[in-house]
Amino acid sequence: MYIIYPNLLLAIITLLGLFFGIFYIKNGIFDLDLLAAGVMVGMAWFAVLAERLLKLRLSSFLLCCYYVFLLLSLFFGRMLSFYYRFSWYRHFIYFLGGFFASLLGLAVIVRLDNLGFLKFSVVFTYALFFAGFAVALWEIASGLVCRLFGFPKHGIAENIGTGICGALIFSVLLIADYLVYHNRYLEKLIGKI
Repeated sequence: MYIIYPNLLLAIITLLGLFFGIFYIKNGIFDLDLLAAGVMVGMAWFAVLAERLLKLRLSSFLLCCYYVFLLLSLFFGRMLSFYYRFSWYRHFIYFLGGFFASLLGLAVIVRLDNLGFLKFSVVFTYALFFAGFAVALWEIASGLVCRLFGFPKHGIAENIGTGICGALIFSVLLIADYLVYHNRYLEKLIGKI
């Protein structure tokens, strides 16, 4: 049942990107929204290509989180202008990005440690540092795109800080699970990723 959701989300992202891309081109709108439509479709299919070409096994849960994040950040945030309509939306996306980056870091370290030898502190630290790196890289990439197209980019440090706060909240939840529930929920999460 889980395998349907990533494919459904991929189809939705592809159709939305194509529809809005054609709409922008037909109406002569050549700005960051058209680029966002193309990037959204490209990044969605990049996960599929990476999975096939590199023979990765990406879980349905991880793919669904990735696709939902693409929809929230590029479609709702950029193309539907939620970043400009709601002052809190940009902070929400960066916070969620830090949270998801920690989840991705956890998935990477779990795949590297398939025998289960690493201690909780190593897994926790790796996930936190992976998230910090991913958030900083994401902000640098978006800053380069904005600079390339001549749009001002403000609040870089604030955006990175908000993303790292999301990673810290994820880490606090991991610590609480470790101390109170003895990794019961972490093991369920690892089973899904």
